This record gives sequence, C-alpha cells and structure tokens, in this order.
Amino acid sequence: MGRNVVIGRNCNIQAHVTISNECKVGDNVFIGPNTSLLNDKFPNGRCITPSIIEDNAIIGGGCIILPNVKIGKHAVVGAGSLVTKDVPPHTVVAGSPAKPIMTRMEYEAKKEAFTKKHSK
Repeated sequence: MGRNVVIGRNCNIQAHVTISNECKVGDNVFIGPNTSLLNDKFPNGRCITPSIIEDNAIIGGGCIILPNVKIGKHAVVGAGSLVTKDVPPHTVVAGSPAKPIMTRMEYEAKKEAFTKKHSK
C-alpha cells in the first residue's frame, strides 16, 4: 500500500494487491488478488498520475490498472485484464488491452443465470 492512498467504505481487497501512492478506491469496491493499481507512467519520474476506482466497481484477479486510468462507477474489469484507458460507468471490460464486452446490466443477468444453474 502506497502513501496517501484513499480507500472507501465496505471494500473487499484480496491478497497481494498493490495500490500505488495517491491512488483512490471508492466505496463498495471489490479488488481481486494479484492486482496492481499503478501511478507512474514513466517509472522513477516525478509526475504521479494515480489510478482511480469509483464506487461499486469490481476488479477481477490478476489485473493491471495503468496510471491515470479511471474505472467508472459500477464498472467491471475481467480477471487478467490490462486496463490502458478509462472505463465508463456501468461497462464491463476484459482483455489485454481491456476492451468493452458488455454492460453491467448484462453482466448481472449472466451472473444470476449462472448462480441459478449452479445453486443446489
């Protein structure tokens, strides 16, 4: 955990997560294991441009969020993604580089169908 990091209420931050200096994490955010929030586009430079995760976002495990990137409210980042650009609110992205693949509403519908199928 870096200096001057802000973490909101009710966050679930898993093991081996790196949050660099001055990054901000909103309320009710989930960050999966082995994820990095970076802040320095040119390492060892003097210009810090922290990443920002807004309220109710979900970041899957093994993601890299590059400096100066904002993950919007209710956005979802799929596991293993490399996020190079801002993610709009209510958008699901995945891949390397991460690209939009569906809306949060579609994600929630898929999650509900999966849960029904696999619940006993």
